Amino acid sequence: MDPLILLGDGATKGLCFVAFALERIAVPYALIGASALLLHGIPLPGTRDLDFIAAIEDDFQHVTEALLKQGFHHGKIPHRFYTPQRTQVDVLPVSKRAIETEFIEFPDGERLTALGFSEALTHAEEKPLGDCAVSVAPLPILVALKILAATKRYGSDLQDAMACMRQY
Repeated sequence: MDPLILLGDGATKGLCFVAFALERIAVPYALIGASALLLHGIPLPGTRDLDFIAAIEDDFQHVTEALLKQGFHHGKIPHRFYTPQRTQVDVLPVSKRAIETEFIEFPDGERLTALGFSEALTHAEEKPLGDCAVSVAPLPILVALKILAATKRYGSDLQDAMACMRQY
């Protein structure tokens, strides 16, 4: 099935909006999560929020400021934003320290595993979306990230990984 149909018009516009914003500030990024699986042609039910990882030098503040200048609104958690069209976007900051420690540490003390994020950024593939192209983590890395996430929390991650394997 056509990934653009799977995503829907709103998510496609949101993806382009985020891609343009991150490219303007020259931040390497990769789309991960369910939307990335949809761009690989894996039909999934569920939410259509957008999950990105972004390579940062030191501080996430310049990314936050740039996104806000582009019209994003900040959410209640440090890495959550909303596009003007109200699409939820999580942008996880991946620094050199996060790659070394395999954890992203947020100012509020929250820690999130960064295992696999370096590979997702290094091997990201450009996927055309009509008006733009979006950098997307490769399918094998996405499946690995979904399996890892399934070991950390209850949710649809394992079902998403299984859907990829059935499709393959």
